[in-house]
Amino acid sequence: MFPLPKFVSYPKKYNAWKELLKPASSCFTKFTNPSFYKTWNNLDTSISTVTIAIYWLHYGSVSVWTIAFTTLLLEIKFILFFLCIPFFGVYLAMIISTIDNIISFLIMFECITLAFAHLLYFLLNQHIQQTKVPRDILNVLNDKIDDFDEIHKTKEMKEAKGASLNQKSQKIEF
Repeated sequence: MFPLPKFVSYPKKYNAWKELLKPASSCFTKFTNPSFYKTWNNLDTSISTVTIAIYWLHYGSVSVWTIAFTTLLLEIKFILFFLCIPFFGVYLAMIISTIDNIISFLIMFECITLAFAHLLYFLLNQHIQQTKVPRDILNVLNDKIDDFDEIHKTKEMKEAKGASLNQKSQKIEF
């Protein structure tokens, strides 16, 4: 180990938000290209992972979609680490620049897709619920009266069977 004086010290006019939103490059890498920080920010992967971990520890369970979303962000972050390898870096840079150019189209396409999915959900859900919901209050009352009559008849039948069994057992005893 070798000492680096004042390497870890902060300047007097330090702004945490500025460093968080646009971090400075490390003096060891000498990478000062601002386009690297323009396309991807790893803050969302860190925040989602930590948030889900805290929620999981606090409540004991997490919904599956949150785990899937966090895993997706972490996998994208892992793929972006291949940017430093020249063979992968060229292709990933092309993919990222293409995504930057068509992001508005993708957002509109996603909105249209979600609108159709929402519409189909309501159309299919409405058909299922119509078979379960009675049309008016009279049907509800009639259904409840019929249910009560069936329960009452079932009790009478059980009592009648019990009485006939008691009579048969009494006849056998005599």
